[in-house]
Amino acid sequence: MDHPQAEAQAETGIPTYDEAFPSLPELDEARKSVAQAQRATWASSAIRPSQTTQVFTIAYEELKDPEPLGKKQSIFKTIADDTNTTITRSVSKDKSVTITIAGKNTNVNEARKRLVSSLQTQVTLEVAIPKELHRFIVGKEGKVLKDIETSTATTIKVPSNDNPKQTISVSGTIENARKASAEIQLIADEKAKLDTVRLPIKRDFHALIAGHNNSNIKQITDATGARIYLPPPNAEKTDIVVSGEKPGVHEAVRQVNAIYESLRKTCGQTSVAVKKSQHRYVIGPKGATISEIMQKTGVAVEVPPQDNPSELITLRGPQANLQAALELVKERASSHTNEIITIPGWLHKIVLGRGGANMKVWQQQSPNVRVDFNKESDEISLDGPPDEVYVLRAALLAFAGELEKSMTH
Repeated sequence: MDHPQAEAQAETGIPTYDEAFPSLPELDEARKSVAQAQRATWASSAIRPSQTTQVFTIAYEELKDPEPLGKKQSIFKTIADDTNTTITRSVSKDKSVTITIAGKNTNVNEARKRLVSSLQTQVTLEVAIPKELHRFIVGKEGKVLKDIETSTATTIKVPSNDNPKQTISVSGTIENARKASAEIQLIADEKAKLDTVRLPIKRDFHALIAGHNNSNIKQITDATGARIYLPPPNAEKTDIVVSGEKPGVHEAVRQVNAIYESLRKTCGQTSVAVKKSQHRYVIGPKGATISEIMQKTGVAVEVPPQDNPSELITLRGPQANLQAALELVKERASSHTNEIITIPGWLHKIVLGRGGANMKVWQQQSPNVRVDFNKESDEISLDGPPDEVYVLRAALLAFAGELEKSMTH
């Protein structure tokens, strides 16, 4: 059924809605690609987050020179050119000046600092900060100091280390100088709660103060919250360092000193010579044997480093327990032995047997002995309990002797 309105429009010559506003044709694939590319180009040309705008106002009474700003045209242009920023300003009815700076964030900060320095009345405030806290105000590579200067548009001067002066100078507008001074004081107040104490205690007592598996140190740390640092055995400095908040540090220092004084009154020391090759058995895997001896006796066992030719092992701890610890050291040292025997290298394969068959037979009698054949020489290393090592040593030498009588190379 035809619509009456459509018929009337046809008679009068007036175009219909569909004729006046025809549907847009679908984009073909090529045009779609062009449109997508254009959108990508527009997106890539958007303003980067590094761009920023700052607006600030300088009151009339704070201006260095309350003359009309038209006379200062060169200041704005010079700073804008130097910092690659756009600077605009306006004067309100109360003669205060509102300045807008646009550009990269770092450039805007620099431009603002220079404008404030040129236009606004500057003051210098002195902040009294203990000398030992100056390093926290400066920060690593001066980062803390730079951040405060940037955020407050001020100039801060910290006395050099060789200058005994304790006050830090802050220059800027009265508001910014006060803000920077407050930030400096806040940092100093926080760091003033911290303390570091060095205890000049001989290295001989470090292991005993630490206790078995550092049990004493853990207990003191848990109770006080202080951090306790014991230098490694090869470090040049031997001081024990205690750091943290002052109350905790003072209590930790008291407890460490109490242990030290007690040890000085009750400790004794003795030494025993042990073959260098046996030292590793006294130490045990990852120091397990030394740790076991301390746990049982409270005695610290000091074994010289491998590159030190000394064979003396030193024991230090409660006088009453030294003998028991000494017996444990001897027991562990004698629990294993290392023997090197010489059998011509060309016989090593025969001694081993096909697939190691010969060694399997011999090691049934000496199951705990480790055997290493040196491919570069005639040496064979035997490592294990002395009784088993001697049995295997005799068997290998006897077998090799028989081979040499019946074979040649």
